[in-house]
Amino acid sequence: MKSPVATLVLLLAGICAAVEPEEALAGSARFVRGAGAVSVSFELEQAYSTGATSSQKGTLLLGDAVRFRLKMPGMTLISDGKTYWEHREASKQVLVRNVSDLPAGFQPAKMLFQYLECRPLSATTTKEKKGELVRLELDPTGRMGNLAELTVWLKPKTWAPARIRAKDLSGNVATYELTSLKTGAKTSPSDFVYAKTEGVDEIDMR
Repeated sequence: MKSPVATLVLLLAGICAAVEPEEALAGSARFVRGAGAVSVSFELEQAYSTGATSSQKGTLLLGDAVRFRLKMPGMTLISDGKTYWEHREASKQVLVRNVSDLPAGFQPAKMLFQYLECRPLSATTTKEKKGELVRLELDPTGRMGNLAELTVWLKPKTWAPARIRAKDLSGNVATYELTSLKTGAKTSPSDFVYAKTEGVDEIDMR
């Protein structure tokens, strides 16, 4: 049995090692501000309120808040900040729109990093196969009103996000596992423009 003094020392050590949620969120905001162009590989697991599930993998290249290239099975979404291209392989078509006509909050950068605008509730350290992570619970109401719950797992050395879990008001849960996140990625303007492909029709909706 541990002595009262030893128990007190352990409790104090735990308190010192604890992470304040505001500190974790501020650290993640600093990481994002200094990231520059970001290249992300992810696995998306979706659990629907009906009991059905789905999973898929994808990649995301972010030039900035409005320039991106998102690739998922059978689909590529591209934006140069002014024009948006949506290529769905099954239809052999590319829809072309103005970025200004897209729904508010559609930008992948917002979907990936909008947790930074939410109020932090609690932070706990967890140990997993990939190492130590800080689990940050956030209040999505207001900023992300379609969500009931929002949790982000951060890498404590850099405060980079490693996993994002969101539960909407209908009970559907989406979990993004960020298998790779590289900052300072090298990009060129052509990365954010659709290259015409033979056999694919462009439908201009501008």
